[in-house]
Amino acid sequence: MNLNLLDRFKERKILVVGDYCIDKFYFGEPRGISPEAPILRNVGSRNDIKINPGMAGNIAAGVNALGAKCYVVGVIGGDGDSASREMINIFNKMGVNTGGMILQKDRTTPEFIRIVSGGIKYPSQQIIRHDVENTAPITKSTIKKLESFIYNQINEIGGFDAIIVGDYNEFGEGIITNYLLNKLIEISSDKRIFSIGDSRKNFKSFHDFTCIKPNLNEARQLEKTKGMSLDNLALKITKDLKLKAVLITKDKEGMYLLTNSGIKKDFPAYAKEVVDVTGAGDSVTSAFTLALTSGFGYEQSAQLASYAAAISVSKPGVSVVSLEELKKFTL
Repeated sequence: MNLNLLDRFKERKILVVGDYCIDKFYFGEPRGISPEAPILRNVGSRNDIKINPGMAGNIAAGVNALGAKCYVVGVIGGDGDSASREMINIFNKMGVNTGGMILQKDRTTPEFIRIVSGGIKYPSQQIIRHDVENTAPITKSTIKKLESFIYNQINEIGGFDAIIVGDYNEFGEGIITNYLLNKLIEISSDKRIFSIGDSRKNFKSFHDFTCIKPNLNEARQLEKTKGMSLDNLALKITKDLKLKAVLITKDKEGMYLLTNSGIKKDFPAYAKEVVDVTGAGDSVTSAFTLALTSGFGYEQSAQLASYAAAISVSKPGVSVVSLEELKKFTL
């Protein structure tokens, strides 16, 4: 593996289109029972709060941490509500281009809050999660604005190296409509741009992508198979959707790659210590995409993505992997 190609990450321009949210983690220690109700009293400080963009935002943060120039495309809610402002401020501090984050007033920027409790005697764990969800559908006007931004950027900067689609829609209000998805497929085909897809429930629509990245359960649901071998399952997905490759994550068992050129390989889980698996799949997507666009082959890109997953799960909360961390892990 030519590790010098890792330095090409800094030259890449990546478009991340999808559903965005704010992830908040409040860390503290258990200090007995609350005097107001029979519940745990979790005590922390203002320095024990971690806030970062979630869902497709974690993919974007991962792309940025690996050194590439990232352009985010999504929808923020309200008339500049606090979650929207937090997200844009975080991205701006990173140097991420936020021109494609379109405001739709009747929507809410989702906010997912976890309370984490632990200490010297007790391992840290989430004790409750409080979610603020969006309930308003995407409008045709908003979709047109998203589309306009993408085409304008292509004309202005001369194109992207890859389009990543993060479809986290679970309740029918996501922004990845069939119309927008087909436009992205058309753009990636016309401009010869790598297209990498990640979806919770809608992989059937990701035809003609370069690669999709389901987990094993999603892959089986996609083809509604039970007894089929992993080789045959991956082959069927690749052929049915006309993909160049499929990368299937298998939790603690690592991941599996199959390409339409006949490459098939299992990659073990390289993590020596698992602290938190939250967001590890997004680190896989970010690293795999940048490796593929920087001259690594599919097998080498999946290998580097496996390393990124190992680094990610060794950290608490939703985390990203830096280029320096990835370089160090490969040595």
